[in-house]
Amino acid sequence: MGCNGCRFARRLLYSLASRRAGCSGTLAYKLALLHGIDDVIELRVLQWQARLGEAVELDDLLVELETHKVVVEMRAERAGFLRCILHEEGSWYKVGSVLAILTDGPDDPLPDDVYALPDYGAVIEIV
Repeated sequence: MGCNGCRFARRLLYSLASRRAGCSGTLAYKLALLHGIDDVIELRVLQWQARLGEAVELDDLLVELETHKVVVEMRAERAGFLRCILHEEGSWYKVGSVLAILTDGPDDPLPDDVYALPDYGAVIEIV
């Protein structure tokens, strides 16, 4: 949102991490902000647009976040299923914390240690 309905967006790196889950060849991902917004150490979850257990497609809006100054939209970097939400709407969380887990399939196994998943670059928009 902006003056006269114009939308100002700045692209930054986000983290959507991936890992092979067991021998099945399926992928699991962690959704986490690792860096990218100067002087921000905490964000608040405004609203989850994706629903738990439902499929998401490339570029779908997953969640809206806010800092003390801006609103941040986080979009899906690939198709998958939102399997676990670790921070509910209204909660504040620290940069680097895992927000959610996504998998390729609706019944794919979830990893025991979400923080052990390797990082994978994705894109966010600040509006």
